Amino acid sequence: MLDTCVIVAAVKSRFGASFLLVNAASARNRFFECVLTNALISEYEEVIHRPEHRLKNWTNDDLAALIDSLLVPAHWAPTDFSYRPSLKDADDELVLEAAINGQADMVITFNVKHFRPAERFGLRVLTPGHLLEILKKRGFVYGKE
Repeated sequence: MLDTCVIVAAVKSRFGASFLLVNAASARNRFFECVLTNALISEYEEVIHRPEHRLKNWTNDDLAALIDSLLVPAHWAPTDFSYRPSLKDADDELVLEAAINGQADMVITFNVKHFRPAERFGLRVLTPGHLLEILKKRGFVYGKE
């Protein structure tokens, strides 16, 4: 389960763990699967199109293609149940609900502190770098997933 901040970080830099994870999530692989809901996709789209998150080399078509690349390999979570309020930030609630309803194992975010309450639902809360370390120990090699 990728928090919106991870998608933004992937758009801002092609050299970090976020970019590697977003690209790996766009292809079916044996290491992890992204969980999505329609509400979460809308959140991703709205946030990455904000001027403060845009790099000059990303066009609207590029951003749409990035989001589209996540759609097919993702696990689509039902949105039957709401777990609000569980977190302080309403935007984070979208991520948490998708993770819980999609039976995700973890939430990947830079806002680890904000997501600590997610642990009561059995979710691990990790940074992109931490997840990448775990995946590498399990044999993940970027580009060969």
